[in-house]
Amino acid sequence: MKINFKLLLITTLISVGAVSLFFTPNAKILAQTQQDEIVVNTSGYSVLSSSSFIFGGYYSGNFDKKGFTTYFEFKKDNPNLNIGAEETVKIVRETNIKESGDFYSSPELNLFSNYYFRAVGYFNDNPSQKFYGNVLNLRTGYIPPGTTAYPFTINENGSVVSYVPPICIAPQILVNGVCEDSTLTTTPPVCIAPQILVDSACKDPAPITMPTICIDPQILVDGVCKDLASTTTTPTPNSSAPGTGAGTSTGSGSDVGKGGLVKCGTERDKDNNITNPCGFNDVLTLINTIVKFILFNLALPIAAIMFAYAGFELVTSGGSTEKKSKAKEIFTNVAIGLIFVAAAFLIIQAILGIVGARTDIGINWFGF
Repeated sequence: MKINFKLLLITTLISVGAVSLFFTPNAKILAQTQQDEIVVNTSGYSVLSSSSFIFGGYYSGNFDKKGFTTYFEFKKDNPNLNIGAEETVKIVRETNIKESGDFYSSPELNLFSNYYFRAVGYFNDNPSQKFYGNVLNLRTGYIPPGTTAYPFTINENGSVVSYVPPICIAPQILVNGVCEDSTLTTTPPVCIAPQILVDSACKDPAPITMPTICIDPQILVDGVCKDLASTTTTPTPNSSAPGTGAGTSTGSGSDVGKGGLVKCGTERDKDNNITNPCGFNDVLTLINTIVKFILFNLALPIAAIMFAYAGFELVTSGGSTEKKSKAKEIFTNVAIGLIFVAAAFLIIQAILGIVGARTDIGINWFGF
């Protein structure tokens, strides 16, 4: 039988053309589909300390080097991450995109808890189409067998591997085990003297004002040094001696100074000069008044209240050893406190008596 090579060649060409017409659209569709697909996987996690964790993931197949965003989803005690999962900070890549790359995130997790997590990614121009990695499990506060200390890394197969810090590409830097943009790290400005750092800014220090120092016999009156002779006047028959604070003043300073702690320096004459300047004895009197107030107006009432409370606890203890011990402890503490306050009062009274101040308890410490 003779073979008609011409007919066979024509038949072959027609068959190849038909096959090309049939498969070419499908090839174009497949190529387009592959361009829009990318692989995202969860590579594992690293444990830097008992409270510091790093999720790891990687992506591949970004042949067009399109803008790509990655992050992680995680949930406590539930592997179903499709509903109610928390998200880590998203890493958005707009420029310098690679076909594949690793990514990491450091979430805040509770200690001694069970978490499930997975890597997630999507093209920036189509955030609704997400690509998910496999779900891995992490137990915080747990050191796997064969591992004695931090840090360590668990890969996607659950095996323990040595921890290797991620390699950051400039301008990113490694911060707490995660690559972050160096532009996010700020350093405080360096201030040149005499400026100082105030609220992250260099500012001039506030001017320091020194109080006016008066030379005896001058005294400070309203911020101005004045002669003592010009500030005193002869009291009227109805007024008491200067320094007592009792009596009627003349001029504009009516009844100011008749009450309160400070009794002196409050009365003025018609020329607005102080008629009862403060002296050393007035300072001692002020100290004595404050000490008496603390002892008789504060310490004794508080001690009485605490004694009453302790007595109530003791009466209502009902045989409870704990309440009885608490009541006895209150009695002891209050008694010790009263002893200390009384001792301080007597010591101060003795000092006042030594320097010549008049005390109110009538004790002659040295017999003269």
